[in-house]
Amino acid sequence: MDIMDTKGMEYLAKQVLSIYEAFFGTTNHPPYKIVVSASIFEERLKLCTSWLERQNIQNKKTEIEKLNGLMVEPLENGGLFYLLVAEKRFLDQISYIGTVAHEFTHILDFSQYFDVEKITELRSVNNPNYDFIHFYSEVRARYRGMLLSWSLQQMTSVNDGAFYELVKQYESILKEQWNLYYIAQFYGQYLAAKAIDRNFSIPIPAYLGESIRPLLDLLSTHINDQSIYDSYDEIKKAFDDYKKIIG
Repeated sequence: MDIMDTKGMEYLAKQVLSIYEAFFGTTNHPPYKIVVSASIFEERLKLCTSWLERQNIQNKKTEIEKLNGLMVEPLENGGLFYLLVAEKRFLDQISYIGTVAHEFTHILDFSQYFDVEKITELRSVNNPNYDFIHFYSEVRARYRGMLLSWSLQQMTSVNDGAFYELVKQYESILKEQWNLYYIAQFYGQYLAAKAIDRNFSIPIPAYLGESIRPLLDLLSTHINDQSIYDSYDEIKKAFDDYKKIIG
């Protein structure tokens, strides 16, 4: 792809975000830059500012190369976020929509998190309450990305067979590693399916267990909250309670 092709893709991504802001009623966002690239890993490497950060990204090369998109935090509060999108997402007229909306949701959520928590080391995973924000934002990002993409395709129903395959896929993933991040991925898509299809009746998979239901119920109730902090205390308590149960 030449420079003009890439710039055209970045223009399409910006158009998606204009629609996103109207669709979800977003009125404020931090500064950000969209970068479309054949290699998200190489683009992420360029944004490293220390040897240690570079080594950390190098160690995650295989994982990063598989990504469709990635949010990169600024170095300091009020700085520029980066929204990286893989060129492959533009091979059809649909895939990039969900990816762009997903990563932009992370930008909105983490920007608020940095402000409220007075975070100074923005690229650290050791910040206070990071594990909860990481989980909650992933639910919201999956939900908003899928909902916007399906809405723009004028979808009003979800293929039950395809969704049951998704249920089986996450059952296999969670059997191998019980990870709240994977639960967030699945549940965000589940809530999007319920929002788009009035007749969607697939139950929450039994393999998620009963002890997580209070958390899932709160996420369902508040999934359309404008801010990640609108119901923060209530959802954070349910998240912490569940973590105590699973140890």
